[in-house]
Amino acid sequence: MNHKYMWIPIVASAAALTSCKEKTTTQQPSEEGNQNIVESLTAGTVGVADLIKKPVVISIEDRAAKLGFASRIPKNVTSYSSVMNGRQAFDKFLKTKLGAHVMERLAESGKSIDDLSSNAELETIITSYSEEYFSAYGPGGGEAMGQAVELYESILYYAGSLGGYATDVVAEKGASLSPAHLQQGLLPLTQGPLEGFLADISKALGEAEIPAVYQGAKVSDEAMRTEFLVATQESYTAVGNVPSMMGLNISEPIEFKKGDADFSGIKISGDKFVEVLKGLDPTTIESFVDPKDIEDLKKALAGKELIMAAGVIDDYVISFTGGSVDDLVFVDRVEDSVCARDELKSFDPYLDKDLLLVSFSSEEILEGVTAVESVGYRLVSALTKGFKNSIENASSLGDTQDMEALLGSVIDQGDALAGLFEGSEQNTVVYIEDGLKLESYGGSNLPSYDFTATHSLAPLANAEDTLFFANWTSNKEYNTLVSEYVDSLFETGYMLAGRISAFDIKVDNFQSFQLGYGMFDQTARAEITELSGALRGDLAQGLGAESAIVIDLNGTLPKVPDVPEAILADGKMPRVAFVSTVDDRAKLQSAWQRTNASIESILKKAGSMTGKEIPMQVPMSSEKNELKTWFIPIPFQSDDFVPSVSVSDELFFASTSKTFSEGLAEQFKQGSKTERKGAWINVNFAQLHQYVQDTYSLMDANADELITSDSAREDYEANKETLKSTLDALSEVDSFTSHIRKENGQVRISAHLKAK
Repeated sequence: MNHKYMWIPIVASAAALTSCKEKTTTQQPSEEGNQNIVESLTAGTVGVADLIKKPVVISIEDRAAKLGFASRIPKNVTSYSSVMNGRQAFDKFLKTKLGAHVMERLAESGKSIDDLSSNAELETIITSYSEEYFSAYGPGGGEAMGQAVELYESILYYAGSLGGYATDVVAEKGASLSPAHLQQGLLPLTQGPLEGFLADISKALGEAEIPAVYQGAKVSDEAMRTEFLVATQESYTAVGNVPSMMGLNISEPIEFKKGDADFSGIKISGDKFVEVLKGLDPTTIESFVDPKDIEDLKKALAGKELIMAAGVIDDYVISFTGGSVDDLVFVDRVEDSVCARDELKSFDPYLDKDLLLVSFSSEEILEGVTAVESVGYRLVSALTKGFKNSIENASSLGDTQDMEALLGSVIDQGDALAGLFEGSEQNTVVYIEDGLKLESYGGSNLPSYDFTATHSLAPLANAEDTLFFANWTSNKEYNTLVSEYVDSLFETGYMLAGRISAFDIKVDNFQSFQLGYGMFDQTARAEITELSGALRGDLAQGLGAESAIVIDLNGTLPKVPDVPEAILADGKMPRVAFVSTVDDRAKLQSAWQRTNASIESILKKAGSMTGKEIPMQVPMSSEKNELKTWFIPIPFQSDDFVPSVSVSDELFFASTSKTFSEGLAEQFKQGSKTERKGAWINVNFAQLHQYVQDTYSLMDANADELITSDSAREDYEANKETLKSTLDALSEVDSFTSHIRKENGQVRISAHLKAK
């Protein structure tokens, strides 16, 4: 085993942050209470109708028996997740047609599963997840995550401030920021754009409390378990050696006991770091940083520790990261364990299933990090704030009030968008049943969706041969804010590029940048601005909140030269349509008029620059049953193959096929009989498989006409059986469905990858 990969599970502790809010009671649920839980969990579940038909009464002991090491993890953790029976699931996969096909291909290449497991990284993954892998965050996990995001914000703030300073230096010096500008040491930075950086870092370190992070893998084989343990401990030693290689002797080995279990690893000491700082030459320190900042850093680090250790309990290799040995806690009574938390009752209806994953995160965790999008907005705002504050004091950029106003708008809009996200407790379960199923409750409130509106476009999926159907209702207010935010980012970036293009800089390729910017600014800026306004303004206001994407495989092939007639006659091709409801048809007409005028102007300017006239193509139109379609003629087009836009008072289509849009418009008239809300996806893999098989049969029957090269013909014949085998193996995948909606005020996600 290659030990260098064994530290991968250490950083995996941030995975699976999903769960529920902590309660204090541990009493057993009543039969009536369980019935209410079951009814709530199974309502509207995709592909799991009839999942539970009677009350489920599960004791804490029964739950613990199913959830493995969870019975030893203390009840006060803020998150817990467990991946179970990974090897069993893999063995089941190998018994499928697809699994057998994979094994055959490996054998043909002279490899086997044993060969793959000899790869160190794969061996780590296989060992970790073969039986049971778990991770958990102790008390304070949510606060620690919030502090981590705030630290990233602080770092990006100063990165933005440094960027503004560098821009000012470029304008003043006529060259990029380089070490030559720092001949006086780092003081121009630490007393300028980075002033306060070390103080903020010190404050963050002083306030931070490292939560206990538990990880564990069940390894029943004693020899493998010992090897896994040693490799994990060696990975911690390697981490401790990194600062030592830089001359910072701040880590030391550590050994301790928890019950009968021996743990060993490393301790990184803040006190030792303080000693290193004390040993620095004061005159050297003063040349690049305020000595007070160093004193604040010493206070922040004093007494801080980071423990990284591993040991064995029963058949489990346990890894621990935390601020103190005392934070590593195991319980002996199941009623004191995470299994006794009320949140885990949500798993009870699924405990008799073939579980792959159970996971929960408390509300505390989701308050710290509500969603990736929210964190993204916050980080961009922090970067922008630093840049804005820096250029306010710039001496070489001229009047920056207009740019500061735009930057302020970006900050306000980003903060407003981030504020729309809320987090609640979340729990997730994944299990094997007719393929793979997932149920998730809670988490981010997903403000980009409108969960109150019933889908009206559902009839567009009524055709039996629909390959792909996605249907969702957007939150138009959120979309408007995002659109305005993107506009502000673009306008700010464009203005900054304009300021930089005016600099007299002696840097390679800068003149090319100046020339390109000037040409764009003179020839296309006004048109692009108008085009963006048409699309983000009139078009967005004209379209409704509900949208869908529909794909089928019934398109007829266009009459392309040199393609055998049999294929043109019997072949089929995908048809794709984006569909939206219409709120204001007049706005859509205005959007087209503005778009058309902008494109005409761009083509005229491009023609004058090249000396060749580029005529604007005039679209053709047709109308059927109140649906009007516009398209620009292209070679080899047909009614079933022509990019087009179709509009009625109710629907808007952007499609690859005019007849497809017209057919979908007729299906829409059937009316919606669903109560579905939120976001829905359905993929018909059985339909795709049939299409690929039919296409292959048609191509094979006409191979002599299609494949004229002898070498290509030989390759085709040599791989023919493999292709047939691959198609047969894929036939076991039937469909995929996913539904995101709200139930009882929480986001609910159901997904099912169905196998035949």
